[in-house]
Amino acid sequence: MSIALAAVLAAALCTLTLVGIGGGVDPIVGLAWVLTSAAYAGIPAGVYLLAALGYGRFIAARLFDAQSQATVGPAIGLALMLTLSHALGVLGWLNPITAITVCAAGLALCVQSLRASGLARLRPAPGWVAIPAACILLIAASNPPGSLWDSEFGGYDALSYHLQLPQEWLIAGQLAPLEHNVYSFLPGYMESAYLHIAALTAAPTSASPGEGYGLMAGDGWRVLSCQWLHAGMTLMAAWIIGGLTRQLARGAGIEPQRERLAGSVAAGLTLATPWVVVVGSLAYNEMALLALGAGALSTLLSTGTKAPLRAAVCGALVGVACGAKPTAMFMVTPVAGLLLGAVIPRRAWVSALAAAAIAGLVALSPWLIRNTLHGGNPIFPFATDVLGSAHWTAEQVERYARAHHFDGTLFDRLRLAVWTNPHADPAARAVERFRGTTNPQWGLFFPAVVIAGASLVLVQLRGWMRKDRQPTIVAVLLGGLIAQLLAWMFLTHIQSRFLLPCLLTGAPLVGIACAQLPWLRVSAWAAPLLVAGQVVATVW
Repeated sequence: MSIALAAVLAAALCTLTLVGIGGGVDPIVGLAWVLTSAAYAGIPAGVYLLAALGYGRFIAARLFDAQSQATVGPAIGLALMLTLSHALGVLGWLNPITAITVCAAGLALCVQSLRASGLARLRPAPGWVAIPAACILLIAASNPPGSLWDSEFGGYDALSYHLQLPQEWLIAGQLAPLEHNVYSFLPGYMESAYLHIAALTAAPTSASPGEGYGLMAGDGWRVLSCQWLHAGMTLMAAWIIGGLTRQLARGAGIEPQRERLAGSVAAGLTLATPWVVVVGSLAYNEMALLALGAGALSTLLSTGTKAPLRAAVCGALVGVACGAKPTAMFMVTPVAGLLLGAVIPRRAWVSALAAAAIAGLVALSPWLIRNTLHGGNPIFPFATDVLGSAHWTAEQVERYARAHHFDGTLFDRLRLAVWTNPHADPAARAVERFRGTTNPQWGLFFPAVVIAGASLVLVQLRGWMRKDRQPTIVAVLLGGLIAQLLAWMFLTHIQSRFLLPCLLTGAPLVGIACAQLPWLRVSAWAAPLLVAGQVVATVW
């Protein structure tokens, strides 16, 4: 099975390299480039992620049941690695020695775990049909930032923020706020992982004439390592969402033999969504949010662990997710809150909520402390009118607010959510005109979610007529999705990419629908066709 899977992966890579490398490039040459990139750029990223898996497996085995460990473990390990990278960076202790030591300890735990449990738990959850999407992801991650994806405007965010900050922190010898770059005042947990990659590979802090330094040293291969790290987190996020969906399907009363189908559909749909491939192949931070958010939800569904402990781990994972990308505060927390209320007994609500809140605050405290010490506002550049504007002038505060807030009417917000941007140039590219759920880079995702959600509601209504109106898994997912859409419309500047956390609710809905609904029992064909349609949308 493994040999066949590797053969399919290699064949798909060979076929699809022409898409990723560009017109006129021989697929074999493209394949050689991707494999070469994997060898020298992918190894540091793989070391970091395997260390995360080792730590996560070690901790999860002592806290959660065996069924939950494969899902919760990777999220816990990733949260620990991001926290360690950030803490060492803030203290000025992130250097080749500490970077290697942290990874080596995690790798040792990973090897020990594999020797103890074997490879049986490592079967790919997304299934064969998602292999082309994984290939496109890895091909794209092997390209320099800005060479692909028109929607990302030449990789502007990666080059001006996600990669630029680690470059400057490396030269300064410490992770700290930089007054000339406001994004350095954000938590920066994912950017600290890129700094860890620089330290792990002993990136030079100075350069000879005509040569680069830091992440740009040599031919800049460390930049590709950062992209491979985020691509690896994309695969991890798909895996965890698949496992989460299996847990949700079990809670929704789906028979065991169909749980795997639900998980495979959700994981495959996640991995094959064009936005995921676009964002996951760049040195961004969204995939850490997805992996940690899915792990947090999975924690609440674990059995055999006391409610306050489950809630505390969930809160810590959500806190680190906010450290990776602050939008997790209103795109993940509401979903976690709804699920907590649905699966934890009422008598334990107060203790569980308190444990989650304290753990989340502790996870974010390093960011809050360093911002407070620098400018007095622990959450700068937010709440400047209440907590102070640090080193900014009133004009800078107003400019930032204008750039990161949407001032349109309610009708404008709804129109952006489901149709076109009324202020866009008619000649603008589709990805600029369609800023919400109809952005072409969502492919078939939202139509599939609407169909699945509406169908499951009908099933649930029939069930409610026969039983008490108790919270259900489907109700939690739908309520969470609605909360996410409302938060996106009213708390962001309404960019389509900011809807990516909807995968945490939408993908499980589709997976559960494919596994549960009688009229979708042809899903042995319908699910692969859906994922294949997403792959086509990505290529297009």
